[in-house]
Amino acid sequence: MSILEEVYQSSFEWAQLGLESVQTDFGALVFNKDDSSHHEGNAAWKLSSANVESDIVGLVEQQYRSRGLVCHNWVPALSSPETDAILASEGFKDSPAFGFARKPARFSIPNNIEFVSAKVDPELHISVYLLPGQRWSNDSTRIQQSIARLTSSDGYTPYTCVRDGQPIGRIGALKTASGALRVKSIFVGAEFRNQGVAVTMLNHVSTIASDQGASMIFSEVECDNVASVQLHKAFGFESVGILHCYSRNA
Repeated sequence: MSILEEVYQSSFEWAQLGLESVQTDFGALVFNKDDSSHHEGNAAWKLSSANVESDIVGLVEQQYRSRGLVCHNWVPALSSPETDAILASEGFKDSPAFGFARKPARFSIPNNIEFVSAKVDPELHISVYLLPGQRWSNDSTRIQQSIARLTSSDGYTPYTCVRDGQPIGRIGALKTASGALRVKSIFVGAEFRNQGVAVTMLNHVSTIASDQGASMIFSEVECDNVASVQLHKAFGFESVGILHCYSRNA
């Protein structure tokens, strides 16, 4: 398996956290139905470019309807001309992302910064979701449900970055089946940006990866997210290829 394929596989493992998974001939679908009135859900397909058929979309929609889900969905997939053509013909939009990888290393953390696991203090972690600059819903009930789902996994840990006693950002670390550590959900509150916080959070995850003996650190950044791409490259991440996320309103 190539490093790019491992990065892709880690995306799929992330999508499966705490969600319902339905195995199919072409891979797996993953569903999430929350308790809000909108009944949102997500679906992720692990596509094999050697065996992609146009009835995938119909099968997915059937699975959605059987669960009463009306939502947007996304498909992390290794791209191929066949995959692109089929999904484009079905109205999916491609949002390419860089797959990033680097070797773990240990870093020192400033004395006035600490990282608190959301498994230890979920309320502190929730407070970060309410900071200005967050694109996530400010519905505290939904946030609480999402954090509870994510922290129920042994392999994933969300961390709250606290500086001088104040929560200022968050980052997650997913231990993958391949023995790597996957960076997820980097966020710094609007008023704390451009102060080196994001680099400090990456330092924290890298140190965890080193201490755990992880083989690599993976991350994924949309190609048009210039600031995050620059951050990853400055931190020593190298692009190992392009991942493709196809989306469409259901």
